Amino acid sequence: MTERWSLSDMQVYGAEDQEEMDAIMRAMDRFEQDNRHDTRPAGMDAITVSFLSDDDRPAVVEMLASSSDFSHSLLDQYRRRGAYPTLIATRGSQIEGVLSGSFDANLHGNREFEEFTMPPRPHGFLARIFVHEGARDNEVGRTLIRAYAAEALSRRCTFIGGVLDRGGELAARRRFFKNSGFAITANDVFGAPVDLLLP
Repeated sequence: MTERWSLSDMQVYGAEDQEEMDAIMRAMDRFEQDNRHDTRPAGMDAITVSFLSDDDRPAVVEMLASSSDFSHSLLDQYRRRGAYPTLIATRGSQIEGVLSGSFDANLHGNREFEEFTMPPRPHGFLARIFVHEGARDNEVGRTLIRAYAAEALSRRCTFIGGVLDRGGELAARRRFFKNSGFAITANDVFGAPVDLLLP
């Protein structure tokens, strides 16, 4: 019997067997079809959010490479399937942002998150969010957060956490995450119950 999914793919998505991996991939396809978020200000195309497909990878890499504040050393993570599922935000035909994160984390006992009252697992771990500088302040980042939270809720996650990138414009990052509904600790760890991140 031919294995459809590698062991590393199954570990990334938390699947115990081929059938569960198939179910996860079907759920990701449904998310792409059903959970598009329209945040269209007057005169602007809608922002749609979907899971990153292999066909999208060249455009994502191009968007990231064209941004003046994205570390080019991270581009390889987007050329092939990475450790975390990745969402993309698109307006018209332009990819304007990406968000990578897990849906099967256990943040109990993690010292970075000890300031939070942690609900039962599973938890989402938001590893990275990036919006091209030309699309900032246009709801792209918040739309990605809401889509990630909606998917996390559908996977029974109770909490989403992460650690702020401490480089560059840290004050702007803190403001963004706080305005998106997250609490932020003195050590730049952020977190919130999933339901507080949804409209």
